Amino acid sequence: MKPQMKKVQVTTLVLALAAIAVAYVLYTNLSNVEPGVNEGDRALDFTLPMREQEAQSLSGYEGDVVILNMWASWCEPCKDEMPELNDLHDDYQDEGLTVIALNMASYERSTDDAIEFLDEFDIDLPVMFDEEGEVADNYRAQRFPTTYVINRDQVIEQVIIGEVTYEQLDRLIAPLL
Repeated sequence: MKPQMKKVQVTTLVLALAAIAVAYVLYTNLSNVEPGVNEGDRALDFTLPMREQEAQSLSGYEGDVVILNMWASWCEPCKDEMPELNDLHDDYQDEGLTVIALNMASYERSTDDAIEFLDEFDIDLPVMFDEEGEVADNYRAQRFPTTYVINRDQVIEQVIIGEVTYEQLDRLIAPLL
């Protein structure tokens, strides 16, 4: 083999190995998203009691697109959006969407107020209760409602403070489903 051809092969091999190394570094850095509460973070996990079910962890919904909606029964925008969230859950749950209504129980006068709210609006989507305020603290909930759109890998895609609509969420989840 000619020396010049051997030099080209070695150079090609070195470049190929360098490309593989760069790809590996990029993959490991992108796949290890740090937990947090901001867009682009892996959603902080928590386990809370649920309405009419055993306690559940957010991580138990990995593989689903999750709409996590923080609400309180006295919140007027929460009252306006809850039926639309329920409809969204009903319409897309077979496609891998879960809408979780996360009641900020530590902000309620009593859990009964939240239960009455859910009964009044005939809400049948999964409901969690943040009785100790731990999730509210960890997620730095300032206003209600606050909604997190979380992808199938549990990475936060969007944080929406204030009332959401079915149409708005429908547009946001379409590319994730």
